[in-house]
Amino acid sequence: MGGLVIDEALWNKLNHEYCSFKVPAPVHSHCNNEYNVTGLCSRVCCPLANGQYATVLENEGVCFLYMKTPERAHCIKNLWEKVKLSKNFIQALEQISKHLEHWHPHQVNRAKQRLTKLRQRLATMRHVAVQQASGKGTTLVPIKKKTERRETQRELKAETAAKLPNSIEQELLARLRNGMYGDRYKRPSEDLGTASDNSSKRNHTRDKLRKNNFVEDICEGEDERLEVDPEEVSQMRLEENAQDKHASQDIEDLGSCQQPIKKRKKKRREKVLKQPQVLLEYEE
Repeated sequence: MGGLVIDEALWNKLNHEYCSFKVPAPVHSHCNNEYNVTGLCSRVCCPLANGQYATVLENEGVCFLYMKTPERAHCIKNLWEKVKLSKNFIQALEQISKHLEHWHPHQVNRAKQRLTKLRQRLATMRHVAVQQASGKGTTLVPIKKKTERRETQRELKAETAAKLPNSIEQELLARLRNGMYGDRYKRPSEDLGTASDNSSKRNHTRDKLRKNNFVEDICEGEDERLEVDPEEVSQMRLEENAQDKHASQDIEDLGSCQQPIKKRKKKRREKVLKQPQVLLEYEE
């Protein structure tokens, strides 16, 4: 009777005040204690509020029967008695019924149900391991949502960065075709690849146009004439006149800079001549 009173007092404290193993849930509370035989928080299944208790645990593929009695309550080190169960399922059930011969039937039934559940889990684990070793089964890979989200964002940024130069090139070509730059570029409708070749040809023709408006090139005994627009010729002549004007202005500036230097030199010579001269006589 004393044991039952203590168990009732413990259950009232754990159920109504506080229990570190209790996990509240909307339907039924759960218990995280490893010795709980069902995983539910109730008066019958609580391993702390029952002096006589039995459960089955698994360690590295081997099942063990754990038993708790009120006679060992004073010694916490030896509180649980451990019995190794056989690998044969029928023999393991016989061992449980033998060790729990004078216990309550519901406690024996719960221990046997837990043994069957653990045996089924071990069988599935062995089956999956064999399939993975043979290469037939599928491997389970964890999915990390944060890393996947981060990688997708980086991929999008890289794609946008790669498309940026292409979009810039297309925008510049569109502006050239629309004539936004005016007469700065002679042929805005052409692509950038052909523009460089055309510029080299223009420079070559300009060098020859300084002498004549038409240039003759002889290739394999045939005469080929390159016709030139009069606008280009007039523009080239204006550029040459502007260059000549700039050159003449530079020469005048240099001459104006050199004139005061010559005047200074003359003044210095006059000062030297105006100074009194002293004649020295030497006797032999």
